[in-house]
Amino acid sequence: MQGWLERALRLSPMRGGLVLTLGMLAVTLACRAALPLMPDTLAPILYAPAAVLASCFGGIAGGLLVLLAAGIDAMRLAGRGLNPPLAMAPGLTVLLLLAATGLLLGRAGRALLARGDAQEKELALMREEVGAEMKRQELLQHELTHRVKNNFQLVGSLLRLQARKAGNDIASRILNMTVLRIQGMSALQESLYRNRDIGHVELSRYIRELCGRLGEAQIDGADIRIVVEAESIELPGEYALPLGLAISELVSNALRHAFPAGRAGVVRVILRRDGDEIILAVSDDGQGIENRDTVLNRGFGMLLVSSCAQQLEGELAVAEHPTCFEIRFPATLSH
Repeated sequence: MQGWLERALRLSPMRGGLVLTLGMLAVTLACRAALPLMPDTLAPILYAPAAVLASCFGGIAGGLLVLLAAGIDAMRLAGRGLNPPLAMAPGLTVLLLLAATGLLLGRAGRALLARGDAQEKELALMREEVGAEMKRQELLQHELTHRVKNNFQLVGSLLRLQARKAGNDIASRILNMTVLRIQGMSALQESLYRNRDIGHVELSRYIRELCGRLGEAQIDGADIRIVVEAESIELPGEYALPLGLAISELVSNALRHAFPAGRAGVVRVILRRDGDEIILAVSDDGQGIENRDTVLNRGFGMLLVSSCAQQLEGELAVAEHPTCFEIRFPATLSH
């Protein structure tokens, strides 16, 4: 019904509106002929629907046409002496008022449609502008991500070059570890860009990518596999970064120290939910560690891992046989 009314109001009053008016007049005259027993004083009532609708859709011309037909009918009855002209006056007056009401309704309806069309055009223009701005922002973000990635790669290459020219093993090892940490930040940045919810990182993919880079950089032909078992969990970037740094440090330590003399083995990285906590566990089947307290207090690497655990509002635990480093932190961080 609403769709038909809208289409009718959109018709030109001088064309489509007059066609509707003629159709309604035809229906009215047919009813007039089909009801010969109706008192002649009530005859104008039959023209009432046509008066309203014709004025609404056909404008002034449509309303006048109906009033003209009703007036001719009244004059015809008066000429036959069936009714004095004054007896028809109230009915014709009501028709005039109805025609005026229909005219006002038609104008009001067309004004509303025009306002709606203007708003629709404005909304369409706004959608186009928003779409263009989103495309521009997407291009800018892509360009920024590409440049950041290139900068990470450049810094990593410079550090590797410096490590080869360092002249001593300690400096070279420190520089190479710095490269690995930079690679972890690079993997995090790419994960942030790819994820559907900007600012959050899907950890399963992120950890696999990070461990893949660590394996390529560290294994040097040894038969050491890195196995990742990670549930699909998302963390904000501010928490994913310390988690990634902790993984990078622990996996690198296992690759360097757990398998001496080319020994084969497996480094396993597990991320899972356990009730109200999320557990990160990095273990290996290598030679093991001598004393957990000594390991926890040794070097910058373990200090970094402990600091990362604190940033995750969690705790670091160490098992000796087999070697396993475990960080438990609240699952609420993933919300």
